[in-house]
Amino acid sequence: MEAASGLVKTSVDLFNLLHASYQKLKQLPKDVDFIQSELRSIEEAIIKNSSNADQNWTSSSWIADLKLIRQKIEDAVDFYNYRVICKEDDPGVLYGAYHSAKTFLAGPRSKLLKDIMDIKQLISEAKERKGYHRQDPPPANHATTDRAYQHANEANPQGLETPKGELIQLLRASSESSKKLRVIAISGLGGTGKTILAKEACNQVHYKDKEFDCCSWVTASTIAIKLIARDVNKLLVHIFDKLEPPPQGTSNHLATGPPSEENISEHLRQVLENKRYIIRIDDLQMETGLWMNIQCAFPDNNKSSRIIVTTTNDKLAQICSLNCRVLRMQPLDMGSAHALLERELPVVHRCPTNLNQSLEMILKSCECHPLAIVNMACHIRETGNRWEWDHDKCEQACNGIGSGLVNGTGAFVGMSQVLNRTYSSVNYNTMTCLLSLSTYPKNHVIKRKSLIRRWLAERLITCKDKRSGEDILNECFTNLVEHNFIIPVKISISGEVKAFRVHQMMLQFIKAKANSENFVTWIHIHEGQEKEQVNNICRLYIHNSSPKDPSIGNKTELSRVRSLTFSGLASKTLMNFKDFKLLRVLDLECCENLKNANLDTICRSSMLKYISIRGNEGVSKLPPSIVKLQYLETLDIRETKVDILAMEVIKLPQLAHLFGEFQIPSELSNLETLFTNNISNLHTLTTPRSEVIEEDLLLSLKSCFQRKLSAPNLSLGSLCIDFSDVRDLDFLHRLEEPSFLHSLKLRGKFSEKSRGLPRFILLSDNLKELHLSGTNLGCSVLSLIQGLQNLQFLKLTEDISITEAGEIICECGWFVSLKRLCFDVPVLPKIVIREKAMESLKSLQLFCIVLGGFSGITHLLHLEELVLPSNVTGPEADDLALQVSRHPMRPKFDRPLGDPGRSIGSKRMLTRKNGFQTLKLGKTS
Repeated sequence: MEAASGLVKTSVDLFNLLHASYQKLKQLPKDVDFIQSELRSIEEAIIKNSSNADQNWTSSSWIADLKLIRQKIEDAVDFYNYRVICKEDDPGVLYGAYHSAKTFLAGPRSKLLKDIMDIKQLISEAKERKGYHRQDPPPANHATTDRAYQHANEANPQGLETPKGELIQLLRASSESSKKLRVIAISGLGGTGKTILAKEACNQVHYKDKEFDCCSWVTASTIAIKLIARDVNKLLVHIFDKLEPPPQGTSNHLATGPPSEENISEHLRQVLENKRYIIRIDDLQMETGLWMNIQCAFPDNNKSSRIIVTTTNDKLAQICSLNCRVLRMQPLDMGSAHALLERELPVVHRCPTNLNQSLEMILKSCECHPLAIVNMACHIRETGNRWEWDHDKCEQACNGIGSGLVNGTGAFVGMSQVLNRTYSSVNYNTMTCLLSLSTYPKNHVIKRKSLIRRWLAERLITCKDKRSGEDILNECFTNLVEHNFIIPVKISISGEVKAFRVHQMMLQFIKAKANSENFVTWIHIHEGQEKEQVNNICRLYIHNSSPKDPSIGNKTELSRVRSLTFSGLASKTLMNFKDFKLLRVLDLECCENLKNANLDTICRSSMLKYISIRGNEGVSKLPPSIVKLQYLETLDIRETKVDILAMEVIKLPQLAHLFGEFQIPSELSNLETLFTNNISNLHTLTTPRSEVIEEDLLLSLKSCFQRKLSAPNLSLGSLCIDFSDVRDLDFLHRLEEPSFLHSLKLRGKFSEKSRGLPRFILLSDNLKELHLSGTNLGCSVLSLIQGLQNLQFLKLTEDISITEAGEIICECGWFVSLKRLCFDVPVLPKIVIREKAMESLKSLQLFCIVLGGFSGITHLLHLEELVLPSNVTGPEADDLALQVSRHPMRPKFDRPLGDPGRSIGSKRMLTRKNGFQTLKLGKTS
């Protein structure tokens, strides 16, 4: 009887539990819709108020509330997915035992419902706080802006003599072609001396030499940090109001009354029609499409009139530039930087030991940036007795300026204005990408493609349109380059930044920004250090310098970490990944003494999408359970000892990018099978140790070209075959089908008899980038490929000198679309450029030891850059320099340091793995 009574009670409790579950969960779809709607509104509000803070002011605390709510929403969704993936319960078992019902109520959907209720409460409270604390936007204040420019002008650094002389030459009318209106754009990070350079050059040609009839100078940022359409006429009115009368001794006058904003453009044209004028527009930030609305107000009257524009945006500079190249500001040379620092610290010669090391540390921290040097010197004067400062105090001063750069306090008000205004001029997605760079250590060289893959895995940005996340992230990266946030280290033949690092002062700025917004958490572990408790971590950077096996702390919450970057000494305790439930990105590239055992728990983080253990030679195998990572997209095991990879890894459903030096499994000897039969989702495969047989490769490529790999398959967009210098590429001559490649890189031995190229290259109408490298190539190959109508980037690398008789003549109509051409050869034969040959060429790079001569440079009408190593001397080099000086576009003549015994181009443009055979295939959708 008691047993029956207990059974009845259990059944009743079970019914009540299930009924309560049903009543709660039937509301779940409506709650999910509500949260999705709120998330869209939150993202729009954050983007709007982050990008347009000067126009739509909102309390920063409210924005912080919104970001917290968005993070809570992401946590709720990710934890739900995690619980479903890990199968913490079986939602389908509704009538099991009493324990199963209780488990169901605590399962994924019930937990999601509870999270949603908490989020709705947070949203309600945030809206109340917004209304309670609402206040009018603070009045615009340009005093800090003016102070920033004052600092830059006060710096007045030495070292601008060369760019000043170059700018003066562009301002003057030296030839018939220079009589056209010329817009000279000067680009560079704020505080590099753009304003003082433009001012000094204008003073020279207008006030001293009296070469112009009238002049006007305006600062665009006094109207708005970033101009929009309605600000254009205001800017033109400012230019008109500041037109100065002609110099004394002339009879010209600027007459007419003050114009209205509606007719200002036409009014300016009438006033300037018969004048030789010079206009200076400083600190211009605007949408690139608006520039023509400004330029149309200035007549091209064939009087050698000039407009100078300074901006921090390289893309805007390119748009503005007319009839000359863009002038890009460079850091001061070390001598000029030393002179400026000693001027700002006039008693440094009395300081104690380690003076030179201290000065060098300051200049490295400032990267020879003029305004940064001035601010840093002021900071050192303010923070201590300059008679007693030593090397340690100097190091402390250089590394502790982040908050001052963000908040504009102390000596760094000038540099703070420069960095904050440049930061606020980009969109929210670009801001987010910039903050993510704070997870890298100082002077770390970052590879662009790896970074983009990491951003994708982390779901770093918000996609509001139909473009792919990769397209948006590439656009964000371009913004970082164009706004001079990063310093390019390696440039491809197509002009794209392949690797870069972050300016040291910019790195401190974004670290302070990221810290204030709880964007990244840094934990530095030293021996004997007491572990601190850290919570609410989304992105975690750990640096371990303790030789013992330390721990972060038992109370540190790790389950919400999405991105983990580890550097320093590897630790099995620190690398216990079972607590990282939502981890998507794991970067172990900067680890020391990483071993196989450190990776044992890596697969506990079932949501991992990106793993990089590159450069860890102590790793020889991956844990077998890695095949459980069903969401893994990128696996990078280059420069490790992993030489065998299981077939199950290659067949992971989401794995798109696989890098390493491993043997391809025998099951994949036919590459066509790998890429066309849905065996793998791989887009990029790099296998430098694979023994690729020419016949298999030839059959696979033939099939690819014939079938076009049409939908639902992916098309073969890029192909790289690296056979080093020991294997022939002659087998490719048997491939005669036209390809649909847009990028092709070949390295190996070309046919010595024919010195020809495979027919499929000559039939590749879509080819935009071509890199040929190897032996028996010769520069005469130009005549074979000159008909590739869409080719934009071409590099020819010859490993062994070939004596080519005569000269290579580039005739009219050759390479109609080519923009960048690079020769990397020991001996460059004489090349003659005929009129209307390579009319689109912007960059010409001549990496060689012996220059046979080059004529016809002036026929390259759009040339912006010519590179010739400094070790190449003689009459041919002198003649080339003379041709460049007479070019109407005044292209930059770059003479980098070169070692006569090695190929500069290979060092700059192509990383080679001698002794391996490399095959890279790329699929594009």
